[in-house]
Amino acid sequence: MIAARLINTDRPLRRLIPLLGVLFALSLAAKVYCEPFEAAYALSLTAENLGFHEDIFFEENRLALSFEEDPFDLNFDFSFMGGGRYPPHTSYQMGRYFYLNDASTLVSLKNWDFYGGYLPHRDVVQTPYSIYISSLDIPVLNAGFVYTHNRFFYETRWVRLNERSSVEYIGKEDETYIDRGLTFKAFGFDFGNLTVGFENSYMYLGQVFDAESFLLPGPMFALEMILASGGRPWSQANNTNVLMGFFA
Repeated sequence: MIAARLINTDRPLRRLIPLLGVLFALSLAAKVYCEPFEAAYALSLTAENLGFHEDIFFEENRLALSFEEDPFDLNFDFSFMGGGRYPPHTSYQMGRYFYLNDASTLVSLKNWDFYGGYLPHRDVVQTPYSIYISSLDIPVLNAGFVYTHNRFFYETRWVRLNERSSVEYIGKEDETYIDRGLTFKAFGFDFGNLTVGFENSYMYLGQVFDAESFLLPGPMFALEMILASGGRPWSQANNTNVLMGFFA
C-alpha cells in the first residue's frame, strides 16, 4: 500500500515527482519481498502546510515505513521540517531539518509485549494532566515490556532522559545537562470498565540505565532504601528520586 497526500506545499509539485517514483518502486519491492511471508507493510508520504506565524512558513514532509509480520513489527517514521524551529545539519537541507517521529521494534508473544526504540510513550492513566509521563506524544528513546494474564497486567519501562548532552544549562557556561535516566513501572487489574493499580517512577542522575530498577518487580521506593543505605556490601552511591501512587 502506498499513499501520498500533498496540501499547500511551498515547493512545486514537479520536485516531488522523482521522490514519489522512488517510493512507488520501494512499495513494489516490498510487496514482492513480503508476499511469501504473508506480511503486512505500509509506505506513505505526506507533505502539508502547518500554518503561518510572523511570516515564517511551517512545512512538514513526512515519510512513514512499517513492516508487520506476526509477531514482529518494524516502524520508521520521520519528517523533513521547515519553519526554522531548529537549525539544519548541513547547507544542503535548504533551511529545513529532520525530525524523528517513530523508529521502533515491537514483538508480541502470547502474554508478552516487548518494545524498544525511539518512539512516543504514554502513561498508563490516559489523561491530559498526566503525572508520570507527558500526555503529549513526544518521541524519546525507551524500551520495556508488558505482561498480561487474565485481568492482571505488569509493565516496566526504561526511558533515556539525557546522555552525552551538548546543551548548556541556561546561564551556566561550559556546563551541560547531566546524564539522567528513568524507570517507570505499573501493575494492576483490568476489570473492563474499571482499572485499578499502582504506578511509580524512579529517576536517577549520573547514569543513563539502572539494571536493578528495570528488572526487579517490587515498588521502587523500597529498592531505593535497600540499595542506597550505607554500611552494607551492596551499598551504592546514587542520586535518585521516586514518585508513586495508586490509580483507579
